[in-house]
Amino acid sequence: MSTLLLRLAAPLQAWGINSKFDIRKTEREPSKSGVVGLLAAALGRRRDESLDDLAALKFGIRSDKEGELLKDFHMVLKDKKTSYVTTRYYLADAIFLVGLESQDENFLKMLDEALQAPVFPLFLGKTLLSSNLTVITGNTTNGFAYSFARRTVASFKMGAGAYQT
Repeated sequence: MSTLLLRLAAPLQAWGINSKFDIRKTEREPSKSGVVGLLAAALGRRRDESLDDLAALKFGIRSDKEGELLKDFHMVLKDKKTSYVTTRYYLADAIFLVGLESQDENFLKMLDEALQAPVFPLFLGKTLLSSNLTVITGNTTNGFAYSFARRTVASFKMGAGAYQT
């Protein structure tokens, strides 16, 4: 098995699942569906294209910096006379190491290349959270346990516009 490692860091992240319109919550770490969406954007996949190959990847996460929960408010205009407040939650300054494992090393290499030169903009959760995004990738053939224990940030390739803490 080979493992592709992604270091996900940005000033703000939002990994929402089970959110309603008026209150948009975030999980405390990236969801597999969020990372699959990130990979799909890098590859240039359209919304109607299959994600089965991406969803089949084994997924693991290490939290390197938990980040602070940030609460924000947005005014939404319902019509010319009515507006209301919505609540949004974000993670500030969180850093995660995501491991994606597959038996197909060439597939992981293709994902690595796509993340270095993505077709569509990459976001860590919500579309407004793209600035200063870091996706640092590394590849190992030793599996999750070795990858999470041994890899350091210095051994990864740094993408353009990287956010470092």
